[in-house]
Amino acid sequence: MFKNYLKIALRNLFKAKGFSFINILGLAIGMICCILILLYVLDERSFDRHNENIDRIYRVILEQYDADGSQNRTWALVSPGYGSRLRDEFSAIEHAVRFWPWSFPVISYEGKKFVESAFTFAEPEVFDIFTLPFLSGDAKSALTEPNTLVLTSEAAQKYFGKSNPLGKTLNIKSRNFEQDFKVTGVIETIPKNSHFRFDFLASFSNWEKLVGDENMKFLGGDFNYATYVLLEKGTDVEQVSAQFPDFLGRNMAEVDGRKPFEKFRIVLQPLHEVYLHSDFDSEYAVTGDATHLTIFSTVAVLILIIACINFINLTTARSIRRAKEVGMRKVLGAFRSQLLGQFLGESATFAIFAMLLALVGIELLLPAFSDFTGKELTLITQNYNIFGWLIGIVLFVGLIGGGYPAFVLSKFRPICTLKSASLASGKKSHLRAGLIIFQLVVSITLIICVGVVNKQLHYLNSKELGFDKKQIISLPASQSMMENLASFKQQLTENPAISAVTASSRVPSGILGDALSARVFKSDHEVPAGFRLPFVRIDHDYFDLFDMEIIAGRTFSKEFSSDSSEAFILNETAIADLGWPSPQDAIGQPFFYGRSRGRIIGVVKDFHFESMHQKIKPMVFYISPFVRRISIKIALANLDQTLKFLREKWKIHRPDYPFTYFFIDERFEQRYQSEQKLGNLFRILSSLAIFIACLGLFGLATYMADQRTKEIGVRKVLGASVPNIFRLLANQFVKLALLANIFAWPLAAYFMQKWLDSFAYNTSLSWEVFFNAAGLALGFAVVTVSYQALKAAFTNPIEALRYE
Repeated sequence: MFKNYLKIALRNLFKAKGFSFINILGLAIGMICCILILLYVLDERSFDRHNENIDRIYRVILEQYDADGSQNRTWALVSPGYGSRLRDEFSAIEHAVRFWPWSFPVISYEGKKFVESAFTFAEPEVFDIFTLPFLSGDAKSALTEPNTLVLTSEAAQKYFGKSNPLGKTLNIKSRNFEQDFKVTGVIETIPKNSHFRFDFLASFSNWEKLVGDENMKFLGGDFNYATYVLLEKGTDVEQVSAQFPDFLGRNMAEVDGRKPFEKFRIVLQPLHEVYLHSDFDSEYAVTGDATHLTIFSTVAVLILIIACINFINLTTARSIRRAKEVGMRKVLGAFRSQLLGQFLGESATFAIFAMLLALVGIELLLPAFSDFTGKELTLITQNYNIFGWLIGIVLFVGLIGGGYPAFVLSKFRPICTLKSASLASGKKSHLRAGLIIFQLVVSITLIICVGVVNKQLHYLNSKELGFDKKQIISLPASQSMMENLASFKQQLTENPAISAVTASSRVPSGILGDALSARVFKSDHEVPAGFRLPFVRIDHDYFDLFDMEIIAGRTFSKEFSSDSSEAFILNETAIADLGWPSPQDAIGQPFFYGRSRGRIIGVVKDFHFESMHQKIKPMVFYISPFVRRISIKIALANLDQTLKFLREKWKIHRPDYPFTYFFIDERFEQRYQSEQKLGNLFRILSSLAIFIACLGLFGLATYMADQRTKEIGVRKVLGASVPNIFRLLANQFVKLALLANIFAWPLAAYFMQKWLDSFAYNTSLSWEVFFNAAGLALGFAVVTVSYQALKAAFTNPIEALRYE
């Protein structure tokens, strides 16, 4: 019986080649889209799953609250004291580990010298918490002694080749620090689906010695340490978390008149949530976005459903062609269950052919898709059973796409079908219309999403930031540069292409991670600010180079020696948050910041230091020699020559480090890479959705023209013109396209407004985007059915009537 059903399925498939091609192509495109996004989503959700204790590993997060109870910041990096004190005071915490990433040290061995970006100090318990398989060495003792180092296999190969690295020493140098470290272990290279990555793990005791034991016990600041804990099996996380307020009360003093647990809250974040559910201040981890995954997955399923709708529409539309076959089978004793099995088998055959075509397409598109996502995606992988998903997609398409047609065909009554009675049903027509509307609603919604995302990206890239971001290049500063800053700036400005140079601890486009508490004078007594203000250490030329506007008071000046130790400049937001009625009222007022005392000498107009995902924060600027970045205003003409000049100066002042730089405006654009990818993906998916929907419209238009051949011939004989016939066939699809907009517009408006609300500064939804989407959808619908409509309209009526 199965063999017979297969023969019939293949015979019907090849008998109606046009409809079969449309069905299989549409299903294949839907499957390609669904599978590619599935590969991406599964890879994103596989992060950190290689850790055997993933269900017991937590990251320590610190939430900070203002005096009014509103959440001010969330720190993904915490103070150095949390790791050791939590481990000592909570029996439920089996192990704790602290990490300190070391910025770009120079590592050398027998003539080989490299600047490394993945060097980290870590406590020995890192191997008890995380799954880091050792290839050589002993995990229990690898980092217990000072001056010890564990490498990944990739790093070991880089420095030692095929020789055994154990016992050999690497020289580590960074600014004033230089030390030989002995290699005590080699571990497997960290998987790419890990939220933190490193090539070198150095003994944490070296870092403790540098910082000092007392500083390592600090809880109220220095939020720079990634801290993880491993809970004992069976531990209730909620019970442990409930004890954290008392822990803060025991270990911290009141801050600005507030109890520690009123200002801070410790949160344990599960390891499996770190990658997809982290958008915190001072975030160090490689992170993704769970919201985007939900969007991608939903759209992929919708596109697959659109393809299934084509199958449903075309199969039910052609049901009259198989009505007599069904009637004859029933007369000969076929049960409805057998007919259901036959037609479901046919839809499964279509699905299998479509999957085979989809797999060919995926192999061709996967390299480009991997480049687009920045991942190395393959169908064959050990992280998940993709073949189970492929089988599931085939079954889904077979059941969803073929279920309703099989139900409709199997319930035909023999007496009606054998008498050739009309099987047209208003219900079926309404169903087909509803399914077409659904396809168009999805397509129009995606087109609107593309328009809104593009408009927001244009807004982000074109909005005035409050300073001049163009033609500014930023370099990492060295100790030599800072000690001889005036001389270094003079050497650079001798080049006519360089108009200005400044130094600062941070540059715009970065993240405001460091903040201190402040106090002001009101009614002749000190009043704590109640919130921490981020700071930027700068030199005297900072505001001039970035063309930032001082709206009250003055900028820093070398003519006033006190400016280097007792002067502060605040932004407008800081002045407003601290309670002064206007910027002018703050000028000359005493201002205590951290452990420094001074006066406010100026107010700078608000500008966007961070991306426009964040609101403008209250900021403090002061003169300090402790800076990390050199910013240079250059002319873009002869850029290669200017960069060559800077590279030569770099070799003099920082010969051990490679010449690295970035442009401020380009770095701002990089902050919106996620949105750019979202826009590109929406553009691709909307194009696919429209194409699949148009395939279905074309198939239905072909069928309708075929079914109405005699009617069209009669109308032409009676004098109907070509435009009349065209409108007759096209009007129905135009009405459906217009009706689809009624549903698509509010749907798109709701979701895109929620997306826009994720930005602190955003554009607005405009009617232009919605009308453009409606016009495109209507245009595609008309163009798609035009061929069949015009073909029918130009057909000789004599041939049309003879055909019938």
